[in-house]
Amino acid sequence: MDKQPTIIDVARVAGVSKATVSRVLRGEDRVSDQTRSDVMKAVKKVGYRPNIVARSLKERVASVFGFVTSDLSNPYYADILRGVYQAAAGTGFQIIIASGDESSGGAEAAIGALREFRVSGLILASPSLTMRQIAKLTDGLPAVIEGHANAPAKFDVVTSDDIEGARLLVDHLVQLGHRRMVVLEDTGLGGFDRLDGFARAFKRAQLSSSVRHIPTVATAEGGYESMKAVLARGKPPTAVLCDNDIMAVGAMSAIEEANMSVPKDISVTGFDDIAMARLRQFDLTTVRQDRWAIGRLCFEVLHRRVQIEDKQLPGRIILKPTLKVRGSTGPVRS
Repeated sequence: MDKQPTIIDVARVAGVSKATVSRVLRGEDRVSDQTRSDVMKAVKKVGYRPNIVARSLKERVASVFGFVTSDLSNPYYADILRGVYQAAAGTGFQIIIASGDESSGGAEAAIGALREFRVSGLILASPSLTMRQIAKLTDGLPAVIEGHANAPAKFDVVTSDDIEGARLLVDHLVQLGHRRMVVLEDTGLGGFDRLDGFARAFKRAQLSSSVRHIPTVATAEGGYESMKAVLARGKPPTAVLCDNDIMAVGAMSAIEEANMSVPKDISVTGFDDIAMARLRQFDLTTVRQDRWAIGRLCFEVLHRRVQIEDKQLPGRIILKPTLKVRGSTGPVRS
């Protein structure tokens, strides 16, 4: 493998010192136009690309943001990240991604690592983090939080209205005649607003006492195992509401494995409207959140804070969700 060109190679070709090359690359004024031109020609000739991360270990780099998530394999967060990248394109800002398992303090470690890189701001898309942890870990570093609508006023927040999304799903099922329902609820901190929305909607429909809540790991495997346990108890529900689409896919698999039909025997709903939900084999009724817009807005808010040193009080942007009715829900079987 060919060795990557270094700043030493640039200095040799340009006939200047390493310090001069560094000053040119940092955009400092203490360099003549001719020297600057010679250095940039040498950069192009040797194919040198500055190591932004290595440089950031020595000095805070104003053009690097960190993106923290507890589960990049989840399409929800992957789509948010795409929105971040889309907004960052052409701004000169780079994004460093740090992902950590929420069950083992990985998100905390990820923030710590990014601070070591001296990034100039953070986008936090990790529901496992409490507000106390976020306040301690960011400690004055500009940060935008995704997904915590009830975050303290000192934080910038961009999220979707999960309480409204939950209401849309419950109202839809109630209109179809469902009364005996089960909620597969995320055991992490990220589903709090959704659960609050479900609880409010059930109370309004006077169904609180007839709905079971099953703590579930927010994965397809978690949805599958919880649904199997529900079916094993006998007298299955007529509808199952899942905290996200991935859990719903697992629940549908368990229902079909039990020789039951969706939605003929049991209606199933998800939350998020990931690409998988739209596939014919799932055709999942769910709530759509504009995840690309969430990511784009997270970047724009943080960019404004850092680039123009926006001193306005932190604010919150809450996007309106939409109900997507598909083939996984239907009227209660007579």
